[in-house]
Amino acid sequence: MDKKFDDNGRYPYHLVYQDTKSPQRELPDHVHNWFELVYVHHGQGVFFINQTFYDMNEGSLFLIPGDTIHRAFPDADAPVTSSAIFFNASWIRQGEQESDFSVLRCFELAARNNRYRLSLSNEARVLIVKHLQFMHEEQLQQKPGYRQATFLHLQQFLLFMTRHMLDQNKDQVPTSASQPLWMKESLQYIDRNLSADLRLASLCKKASVTPSHFSRVFRQLTGMTLTDYVVAKRVVYAKELLIRTDDTSHDIAVQCGFESSSYFFKVFKKLTGVTPLHYRKTNRF
Repeated sequence: MDKKFDDNGRYPYHLVYQDTKSPQRELPDHVHNWFELVYVHHGQGVFFINQTFYDMNEGSLFLIPGDTIHRAFPDADAPVTSSAIFFNASWIRQGEQESDFSVLRCFELAARNNRYRLSLSNEARVLIVKHLQFMHEEQLQQKPGYRQATFLHLQQFLLFMTRHMLDQNKDQVPTSASQPLWMKESLQYIDRNLSADLRLASLCKKASVTPSHFSRVFRQLTGMTLTDYVVAKRVVYAKELLIRTDDTSHDIAVQCGFESSSYFFKVFKKLTGVTPLHYRKTNRF
C-alpha cells in the first residue's frame, strides 16, 4: 500500500492521537514519502520496519524515514494504543536556520544504522507525551497561529530525539526474536542485492527451505508477498537514484533489477502515481 498524503498543501502534517488498533484495524503494509513518528502509549505487538522486526510495548518510539517499508502487527489480546505523526520533511527543512545541523538527523541516524526504535527513559517518555498532548490540543482548538505552534512543537520534538540519539548512539536497541535466522538473512540479502535474481525459487534455495514454507512465513511476518516486497524495495531505490544521479531510466532500471525499461516505467508509475522523469524533475532541490 502506497499511503497518500497531500504534498501540495501548505500544512504537510497529520497527527493521529492515541488511536487503538487491533490486528483487524491495522493498515496493511505501506510505504510513503512522508516521515513518520510512532509512540506507543499502551499495548504490545511487533513492528516490521525495513528489514527488521521490533517489539512494540509501552514507551516505544519509532522513527520511520520517507520511503521506508513498514507495518505494525498489534497483539490481539493487548491491542496497541499509539500516536503517529506524519509530515513532509521539506516543511521542516524550510524552517531551519543552521545549514550544518538538521533536526531531521535523527531519521538519518536511524536509516544509517538500520535501527528505527528508540529506548527511552521515564523522563524522556513524559516529555514526549507532553509534546504530543500540546500538538493534539493545537490541532483540536485551531486558535490563531496553531500551525506555527504545531511546527515549533514538532521541531522541539525532533531536536530532542536527535540529541538523544547522538548521546545514545552506541547503545544497542533490542529487536524481536520472532523471525527465524533464514528470514533475517533473506531480508538482508534482498536489501544488498536488488539487481540480482530475487525470485522465490532463488531465495528459498539460499534459505534452504521449501517455496511454500518461504512464502507462508514471509507473508506472515512482513504482511507482504515476496513479489510485492521486492518490487517496493526496487522502486524506493530507483527514487533515490533518480534524485542523486543523472543516470538514464534504462540504467536505473538495470541497477534496480527490473527486467525491462517498460516494466520499470509501468511499476514506478503504478506505485508512485508519476513517471520516473516527472519524479526526478519535481524532487531535485
